[in-house]
Amino acid sequence: MVRCLSCATDLYRRIEVSDSNGLASYIFTQKRAAIDCVESWKWMNDIRKFKKTKRQCLQQELEEDLDKEDLETEIDEFGSLRRVMLEIRCIAEDFLDQAMQKND
Repeated sequence: MVRCLSCATDLYRRIEVSDSNGLASYIFTQKRAAIDCVESWKWMNDIRKFKKTKRQCLQQELEEDLDKEDLETEIDEFGSLRRVMLEIRCIAEDFLDQAMQKND
């Protein structure tokens, strides 16, 4: 999150300098990209909180000796959540790299 926020802040500062050159559409796009980047990291943080809660629920279910089939379903859901998080992280990192390359 810190890396993303610093990148967004850096992009915003560069955009403010570019504004005097009359690049209005480019500036708007870059500002929107910086905001989207920060929002995606916030969303990932929400997923991490949900993942932690999900882990606690799994531990509770293990303690309650739930059906093996139910437990396998929960584990599969947990795995799919992890894959979604990794996919979002890759997209966000690619976006940051592209944004930084455009501004260099």
